[in-house]
Amino acid sequence: MRNSLIPCALVTATLSLLLVGQVNAQVELIAKGTLTSSWAGSYTDLSGLTGSLENGVQANLLGGLGSGLAHVSGDTFLALPDRGPNAVSFDSLIDDTVSYIPRFHKIKMNLARNSDSKGLPYTIEPKLEETTLLNSLTPLVYGNGDGLGVGTGKLPQNNFFVHYFSGRSDNYNPDRNSGDPNNARLDPESIRVSPDGLTVFI
Repeated sequence: MRNSLIPCALVTATLSLLLVGQVNAQVELIAKGTLTSSWAGSYTDLSGLTGSLENGVQANLLGGLGSGLAHVSGDTFLALPDRGPNAVSFDSLIDDTVSYIPRFHKIKMNLARNSDSKGLPYTIEPKLEETTLLNSLTPLVYGNGDGLGVGTGKLPQNNFFVHYFSGRSDNYNPDRNSGDPNNARLDPESIRVSPDGLTVFI
C-alpha cells in the first residue's frame, strides 16, 4: 500500500536504540527510552479520534509500537502499530479484532550523551509528533456483521472522499481473493520510506 505523509496520531511502546558497528561486530545497546504519552495525554496518540472501539478501548490509544520502524532522516522515525488492541476479549468469531484505524506515528528520538558515568552511554527521549490514519480515496469493503454478533464494520469516520482501513478481520469481500486491495481490513507489519522522503510503503 502506498500512502503520502499526512499529519495525524497513535501508540504505547518501549523503544531501544541499538548501534551496529562493523559487519562482524557485536550489537551494543547504547540507550533506552519509553513513549507512553503525547501532548494530547497519557496513552493518547495524535489522531484526533474520540470515543471507544467495540471492546471499550479508546480509539486514540497510543500503543503497539514496534510492528514496523522506519528511519526518515536525522532523529526522525516512523513507527507502525499492528492491527489494533485485540488483547481485550470481545468476540472470538472475529478474533477479538475491532474497528481500529491502522496508522503510523512520526517520532523524534532526541538522543543525547549521558552525563552520568553510570548506566548506558546515551539517553533517549522519544517524542510523538504526528499520527497518520491510513485511508483510501476509493470505497472499501466492510463486513456487515451478520451472524457474528457485532454490527457493521463500516467506520463512522468515513465520508465521500475518505474511506479508512480497519483492523477488524471481517472487513473483506468473501467472494474475492484475500489480497484484494478493496478490502478494508489491514494488518500492517512493516514500513519503509522512499529515498525522497515523500512516500511511505506499508
